[in-house]
Amino acid sequence: MIVCDHRKDERTFSNFLSLLGMQLDRAGCLLLDIIWIDDVINEWSSRVIQIIQRKAPFSHWRSPTVCLWGRDATPDNLFGHNDAFTNLKHLSILCRTVEPVIRAINRLTTSKPQVLDLNDWYLIPALQDIYFESLNNIYTLILPKRQNPFANSFFLPPNVTNLQANWRHGHPFPHLQTYKLMQCTFIRKRLIDLRNLTSLVVTAVLEVFANCEVELPSLRHLTHARIRLGKSAKIEAPLLETLHIKGKHPREMSDSEQTAMDAALHHPGYCLSAKKSLIVEWCLSEKNLARLLEISPQVEHVSLCFVKSTSFDWLVRRILQVEACSLPPRDALSGTLCPRMKALRVYFLWNTEDKAIAWNVKYYKEMASEAIKARMESGVVPEIYGTWKELCTSIQLA
Repeated sequence: MIVCDHRKDERTFSNFLSLLGMQLDRAGCLLLDIIWIDDVINEWSSRVIQIIQRKAPFSHWRSPTVCLWGRDATPDNLFGHNDAFTNLKHLSILCRTVEPVIRAINRLTTSKPQVLDLNDWYLIPALQDIYFESLNNIYTLILPKRQNPFANSFFLPPNVTNLQANWRHGHPFPHLQTYKLMQCTFIRKRLIDLRNLTSLVVTAVLEVFANCEVELPSLRHLTHARIRLGKSAKIEAPLLETLHIKGKHPREMSDSEQTAMDAALHHPGYCLSAKKSLIVEWCLSEKNLARLLEISPQVEHVSLCFVKSTSFDWLVRRILQVEACSLPPRDALSGTLCPRMKALRVYFLWNTEDKAIAWNVKYYKEMASEAIKARMESGVVPEIYGTWKELCTSIQLA
């Protein structure tokens, strides 16, 4: 990656030019990811551009990031010659206005960018103005962190199938297939049209407000962290294959976060049932684990985290159906959990001394081997793997 920036004195800048030239010589014909920062138009800018024209023609540019912050900064300073982009894939723009940059690049490119990364929400209205001439090849759009979440509708080119944003309240995107948000909010009065969405990733909070029912008919993969459901709210994805619940270590969670997760998992409107893979990085209580596993009868691969050994002991007995008489009354639930499970991976997050790990492995191997006998009659005998945080690899327990 080459960062083109200005230096404070002639000696330092000359050294930078020498280093830049050497770096470009070594790069040869390799495709380049270039960050161009231009906030002052002066002789130094033109000297950098001269080196780029000689040693890094636009045909070598794959992923340029263009930062124009100065009042007099213009893309014509960089893109003012007739060299052509032939391998352009990803364009990032950090400017006060987006149209001049896209138009300048579009004038020189024979391969239109497939990924567009914008820096601020006030640039978004410009998309419709330049779409037909410049954006008809883009399939991934990355919106800025400061994007207005209340912008219920803005022009989104129909060829964009992958959208990344910070926070959205409205979701009028029937053509989207993959969607990544930090915070995703569903409100009854806001338009929700995600009929073709197959993958949704929410890194912070997924929230469904009161009286709002969300159906994601094509969703196959869902990742969420915290989740909140209001009164009479509902979220369902009938074709869901993979459910990934990301979380924190219990020591890093507040009581309110844990309470909210407990309430969400037991909310009657939480109808998310994975058919293939269930990955839980949140250290849930035994009660919440039982609830999550009960509503996932078709899941085949399960991955769970534990911070205490008694929870794993409970899991082995409960999920693999050791005789009910050996379980405490609170665990004697009816029915077999996850009857189609083929693999169980467990991560032990409690501190274990090195000399105790071998004993732990032996103990859990004996427990797992004995427990899976209860599954043999069903014809689906799961493999069980354990990973201690002190170890770098998984160990097959049964």
